Amino acid sequence: MINRFTLLRNIGQYHSVAIPHQLQKISVIYGENGRGKSTLAAILRSYATGDPLPITERKRLGVPDTPHIVLDCSTAQQPAMFQNNAWSRTRPNIAIFDDVFVNENIYSGLSVEPEHRQNLHELIIGAQGVALNGQVQHSIALIEEHNAALRRKAGLLPTERRGGLSVDDFCLLPPQDGIDDAIERVQRELAAVREQDPVRNTGVFESFGLPALNMEEIQRVLQQDLEDLDVEAAARIKARSHGVRN
Repeated sequence: MINRFTLLRNIGQYHSVAIPHQLQKISVIYGENGRGKSTLAAILRSYATGDPLPITERKRLGVPDTPHIVLDCSTAQQPAMFQNNAWSRTRPNIAIFDDVFVNENIYSGLSVEPEHRQNLHELIIGAQGVALNGQVQHSIALIEEHNAALRRKAGLLPTERRGGLSVDDFCLLPPQDGIDDAIERVQRELAAVREQDPVRNTGVFESFGLPALNMEEIQRVLQQDLEDLDVEAAARIKARSHGVRN
């Protein structure tokens, strides 16, 4: 139990205040607006959660020092101290019901957002319920991740490759013996069929004509013997030699 706010320094309306009043099991703190009631609630919220923000955001303006808070507690020999933006210890079993609680858990302004319902639900089901709900959410995340992996793997088997079967039915097909040899044989046959395409698509040979032949001259040459060839060759040599001399 918190007995007393021993020291409130450099936070909100409190420059350096030691509150002498002892807190009882039921204590009422009242005052005009802007007198520091919300600051006390912020201090208790920070003490419960260990979050320094509720205190640091209320640091007094124009002072160089950080907030310094001391709480006297009946359950500990040493007081709880907030200094250098950190608590010496915390007390999680403190519940604060103020405008911050309403804004975070019930409604903000005139609207009720989904996070308000979520926070209020967690408040109602308690700490154990929150832990169980966390396990449920973790399991849901794992299921969604698993389903996403299944969808990715299903995309690797297009419908045409499955022969119109669903993924589940395709996976239930019994394994075939010698499937590797069968695949290799089909691949060879497919390669052979593909090699036939260039042959089928190649055009026919173009026709070509033979040069005109002088059959009489050919027959004359064929009828000559070696002596005739020698005489003719000698005549050509003689004619060429005569031409060179001229």
